Amino acid sequence: MARDADAVRHSSSSSGSTKRRMYHVFLSFRREDTRTSFTDHLYAALKRKGLKAFRDKEELERGESIKPSLQQAIEESHCAIVVLSPSYASSTWCLDELQKILQLREESSLQVFPIFYGVDPSDVRKQEGSFAEALKKHEERFLKDKMKVQKWRDALEKVATISCWDSNDSNGHDIFMSRKKSHIFVLCRHETEFIESIAKEVMSKLLDESLSDLGMLIGIEPKLDELESIVARESEGVGFIGIWGTGGLGKTTLARVFYERTCKNFEIHCLIHNIREAYEKDGLISLQRKLLFFSR
Repeated sequence: MARDADAVRHSSSSSGSTKRRMYHVFLSFRREDTRTSFTDHLYAALKRKGLKAFRDKEELERGESIKPSLQQAIEESHCAIVVLSPSYASSTWCLDELQKILQLREESSLQVFPIFYGVDPSDVRKQEGSFAEALKKHEERFLKDKMKVQKWRDALEKVATISCWDSNDSNGHDIFMSRKKSHIFVLCRHETEFIESIAKEVMSKLLDESLSDLGMLIGIEPKLDELESIVARESEGVGFIGIWGTGGLGKTTLARVFYERTCKNFEIHCLIHNIREAYEKDGLISLQRKLLFFSR
């Protein structure tokens, strides 16, 4: 399954949000734990879905606070994936990121997806194991700012209560855990499949958000119903649909909303808009490569 990133990004410009969304996903992770393994593979899986993910590649000087550019990237993202690994809490940068992410979850529409990678969710919630050791060191370091460490503790406790993914259960299976429904679903045994299931779920969540925003457009439902009835009558074989009309009538918006509603029914799908401009700017080969990328 694949799709163009512009389709989801379009929803943010048509919604009531005053902050332009530049990224679909912000990745918060501990570099020494997962940068060249799990997180790198997750980033690639999200990219294959057509999602634009932000991951910071710069090394952080010991003790440095979260940079303004990272705060801005979080604010400009549709959702955040927090990869909670054994040494996550040892990084003040990661803890500041987490605090900012949860703040935006409360204040705006930022969706948050925790992944417990090699750690027990209860250790995060209760601050036990490696999390207890890390926070103890922070308390010794920030003796004059105990509130800072307490805010980090509160953030860890809060993120552990959000619907999440846990990389392993007691039998070594990869699982998806939904705390809201109190169910645990065994998905697969291999990390590659686990990562693919995460990317697929995030894609679905963002698509639902996009549909919710686009569905609020006035007067579009009757046009969608008419378009869907045409497609239903011509459901066999390869089909082409042309939408004609003068400029400013909403042809592009109608096509985008229709794509959002129907793309779930296809294994492979792609939305390319402004073809004339793209052709004049980058040429035909660039458009062909884009189609081939989403058809792999």
